Amino acid sequence: MNTMQSYDDIFPLVRDILVEMFELEPEQIQPATRLYEDLDIDSIDAVDIVVKLKEVTGRKVKPEDFKTVRTIDDVVPRGTESAGRLVLRRTLIAVLVGATLAYPPAVYFGLRHLPPQALAAALAALIGLRLLLDRRGHWLPVGAALLVFSLVAVLRGDAVTLRFYPVLVNLAMLVLFAASLYRPPSLIERLARLREPDLPPEGVRYTRRVTQLWCLFFVLNGSVALYTALFTSLATWTLYNGFI
Repeated sequence: MNTMQSYDDIFPLVRDILVEMFELEPEQIQPATRLYEDLDIDSIDAVDIVVKLKEVTGRKVKPEDFKTVRTIDDVVPRGTESAGRLVLRRTLIAVLVGATLAYPPAVYFGLRHLPPQALAAALAALIGLRLLLDRRGHWLPVGAALLVFSLVAVLRGDAVTLRFYPVLVNLAMLVLFAASLYRPPSLIERLARLREPDLPPEGVRYTRRVTQLWCLFFVLNGSVALYTALFTSLATWTLYNGFI
């Protein structure tokens, strides 16, 4: 079988294997579903899954790959996207992220030449493209909220609405980080496990505290962003949200 299969080609194979081997319902199989906690699959079963996947896809599986198997997403072999397409997609994502980070200066200078609706429409287009490139849905909750905001800004067509974008970004990130505290692992723990899959208990506690600190940061930063949107000049708003 062609080893250049896309992620979208291989994920249904993983789902079918799990349904067949463990009598699971297809809707239980999502990219972020945890093998051990959510599906009660042990480490030996995880090895069997990857071996079975090798039989189906023809991809060679290394023993060290088993150490990082935690979620359904981990079972899908890496390198399922051609190198050229992967570089292109990551480059596009980097450009889009950079463009959205430059939002405050773009609003400041753009309002001198363009109506607010045009700036809001450009933001909606950038966020929409970012969502399309998010093949695994990791950015979906935040991106969907920001897309709704940008469409509302298009409909309202006033410059004041555009100022609330940084507030919404902080609110969305606060919800994302806080939710991970109530449904472990925390977001920082997930990032840490990318480098250290077998994170010790003290590491888990530390990453949880770091996640809590990020939540506090988003509360404070979002509050200041809200104040600048409501009570300061456009220049001050741009200075804080775009540079400070």
